[in-house]
Amino acid sequence: MPASAPPSASPRTRGRLWRLAQILVVVAVLFFWGRAVWNNWPAFAAQEWHVQPAYLLASFALVLAQLFLLAAVWHWTLVRLGVRRPWQEAARIWALSQIARYLPGGIWDVAGRFAMGTRAGYPTLALSFSILLEMALQALTAALAFVLSLPFWPQLPPADGLRWAIPLSLLGLAALHPRVIQFGLRAGARLLHVELPAVTLRYRDMLFLLLGHMLTQVCIGTGFHLFMRAVYPAWPAHQWPVAVGTYTAAWLIGFLIVFVPMGIGVREGIIVILLAPFVPFAPANAVAIGFRLWIALRDALFAGIGALLKTRPGG
Repeated sequence: MPASAPPSASPRTRGRLWRLAQILVVVAVLFFWGRAVWNNWPAFAAQEWHVQPAYLLASFALVLAQLFLLAAVWHWTLVRLGVRRPWQEAARIWALSQIARYLPGGIWDVAGRFAMGTRAGYPTLALSFSILLEMALQALTAALAFVLSLPFWPQLPPADGLRWAIPLSLLGLAALHPRVIQFGLRAGARLLHVELPAVTLRYRDMLFLLLGHMLTQVCIGTGFHLFMRAVYPAWPAHQWPVAVGTYTAAWLIGFLIVFVPMGIGVREGIIVILLAPFVPFAPANAVAIGFRLWIALRDALFAGIGALLKTRPGG
């Protein structure tokens, strides 16, 4: 009797390995960040702060605008999928559900938006597809924003940055083709044992969505840049691409560590590590932690705005 082939790793085993890898990344980041905090605490405590209110206000306006843009892009996606509902209704659902990102687990904002959308009468398949597409495009545009910033990092020769930026950008554009997305959806549907709709969006629709999500990355990255200028006036204006790349890279890593709510701790550690060649430790930590609080204030305000938005009866 011939020997049977060894069974491939089960989905449960692969899930455990992926979770273990995430835990190791979190432990490594927090260890090096914590060690740096311990070694540099005297300098941090002795730092004199000079905050510039005008930059703070401009930063807050941009990070708040990012959420309005995300809600608008989600509504446009639903419209293209045949779900024609008022913008205020979709924005209210998006705004109220996003505050659940602060709960452990990394899925509660998605689950909340799905539950609220279903209750409002949105088709479940369109809801599922629009939310998954939003998550994929946010991750893709964050990666693209970081890659496109590489030619502007002083440590890298511009030619080396372009060597990475051009092919990876083209790869990202190819990944947006509806056939590629349909293939990914089928694989995901088989893995999750769920039903997902066929892709009805055209390639130009996907490019428009890419542009919209890239604009949200520019908003949040520029908001981070202005926050740095407010807290650390020595940060030069021409380093704007580096600031955008730093924040989008940190956001992406925090996004992929799904069991840490909002990537708390991980995102700040990555920001401090990436800023190390440019900014002393004390102001880099102040920027990372302060911007986290800035984002939390923005999220609370946007949820409050969402609660005030009127919806049609039955929505």
